[in-house]
Amino acid sequence: MGISWKWGAEEKRKGDEGFNNAGILTFSSHTINSFVRELFQNSNDAKQKGAKKVSIKIEQKNIDRSDIPEFRSYRDILDAVEKSHPKQKRFYKSANSLLNNIRIPFLVYSDYQTIGLTGKESDSNSSFMACVLSEGISAKESDTAGGSYGIGKNAIYGLSALRTVFYSSMNTSENCIFQGVAKLASYRMHKVNHEGRIYLGEGEERLSVRKQKDIPKIFKRTEPGLSQFVMGVEIKPGWHIDFTKAILRNYWMLLMQDGLEVELLESGKSLITINSKNIDTLLKQYFENYSDEHSLYPKGNPYLFYEAFKEGERIEMDIPFIGKCSFYYKNSDRGENNIAYLRNGMVIYSDIEKRLIGATVTGVFKCESDAGNEILRTMEPPKHDSFEPEVLESNHNDLTKIQGQKILNSIKKNIRDTIKSLIEKFKEVTETPIFLTELFEDLQKSIVSGNKGARKNESSQTETIYRKAVEDEIAISLHSEQENSYVSNVNGTTTGPGGTPLKEKKKTDTPKNKEKKNVGPGNRTAKKYPIKSRIYYLREKNGKNIYKAIISSEAVLGDTELGLAQYADSGSDIAFELSGITDADGSKISFNEVKDTDGLVSEYKFFINVKEGKNIFFLEVYDNYKSAFIING
Repeated sequence: MGISWKWGAEEKRKGDEGFNNAGILTFSSHTINSFVRELFQNSNDAKQKGAKKVSIKIEQKNIDRSDIPEFRSYRDILDAVEKSHPKQKRFYKSANSLLNNIRIPFLVYSDYQTIGLTGKESDSNSSFMACVLSEGISAKESDTAGGSYGIGKNAIYGLSALRTVFYSSMNTSENCIFQGVAKLASYRMHKVNHEGRIYLGEGEERLSVRKQKDIPKIFKRTEPGLSQFVMGVEIKPGWHIDFTKAILRNYWMLLMQDGLEVELLESGKSLITINSKNIDTLLKQYFENYSDEHSLYPKGNPYLFYEAFKEGERIEMDIPFIGKCSFYYKNSDRGENNIAYLRNGMVIYSDIEKRLIGATVTGVFKCESDAGNEILRTMEPPKHDSFEPEVLESNHNDLTKIQGQKILNSIKKNIRDTIKSLIEKFKEVTETPIFLTELFEDLQKSIVSGNKGARKNESSQTETIYRKAVEDEIAISLHSEQENSYVSNVNGTTTGPGGTPLKEKKKTDTPKNKEKKNVGPGNRTAKKYPIKSRIYYLREKNGKNIYKAIISSEAVLGDTELGLAQYADSGSDIAFELSGITDADGSKISFNEVKDTDGLVSEYKFFINVKEGKNIFFLEVYDNYKSAFIING
């Protein structure tokens, strides 16, 4: 006698539940990349003790809808959801189109040499509860496990046009678990309102199925591990190439160290196997001449990171609180000034500065101790794509965000000192100037010369830049053998060639631009206004530097066009990228780029409502310096 299959959800006694599932939407951009990052991390965390590596198979296949238990009941619930939430027309159109087929497309993700799921419905600390039944709960055995927030499991739902996944597990004791889950929206059926989390299971309580003989043949496991069946995938031909690139981008280190092997299949036919034996060949094939390095996260070229780790120099670092770390770096003409940060064989994030010219260093940072990696893990936000000191205080019992900042500062200083040593060696054999970024103090050739900062294919001599955040009127001191006549020094005077004092310019002067455009609402013409400005660095967030800007005005000016530029040796060209502007209330302020005749951004233009007194707004900036800015009114 077979079991009684049921689809359904618990009664929802209060409120309503829509389609905006935060856990799923977190990973909705670049779904394949998110899928690979999160699911591979979970599999690696579940590796069996003593296992050398984790094996993963990803297969695209079609499954007869007759093999899906209680398929008609599933359709009835979907219809009820549609009646309760009729505005999601695009979702229902796609879902119904897929379900009308005799064979429904699936993507099956299976891991091996892993421990599978354990625990019962009543065990709140079990991996089964955390993976299948709960939200925001993680049940990892290792302190250095990649996940800790319990939301990465939702990345798989982003690939399903039906938001439906079937879980089939066998643990190391050969105990089996099977459960179906659909994360839709609340619905009303038989005069009862139901929750949006819908389960397939046994009986009215829809319990997980625990006997191997009762699990449908198409979903059975025959060895320890977990299989996740994504129902209703819409994958294009050649899908395996996108998956291959994502796997290489995120897990090249784990692959080269033989800790991971991946096979991609279609309807039982193997398309490609990725392992330590062919990692070099595949990285060359897909990334040796790859130029669109900013299209996916983590940014940067994985082949260059791989080369730096495999062939580059290695130095040891002793970082406060996390202990022994390694920095691998390689200097070559193909470098991009990229630094990748890895943990547990996964690239957590990378820092890139495209605006630097002639940068030639690629580097890889990794912590060597389990205790240190555990601390770094607690500094990661839910998407595990950065290290943030603020997060450390929430996740660690002993360390604070101040100590987290000390960790990051020490890492950056060690990297900076390493690159400084390269600069000194480079100076011994060339007079070509090098600019040192504050973030990574990386290498850069100068192509700026002349009093007006015109760009030429010439080298100036012994020219350096030192940028700093300021909490007073913006001023910066630059030194070169022939300074231009634009930049003010810290005493407020203006210097010409050789540092000769010139007539002081008014604070409302703007950098000279080769091309001006009327931008902003109504194409209003910019005017000169008697305002004073202060800009100072606040903090770093998600790879961006946040600055606070204060405009002081003695009168009400209303909507006023302002320009944001940066003091540089040219007096006009900038070396930062403005990501966003917000006012004191958090509302976004639109802005436009102003480019010179060479196509280089010389400043940004924006409008703000200037009131009498202090006007405060915030800048979000990608820059490798804590920059010195100027506001032009």
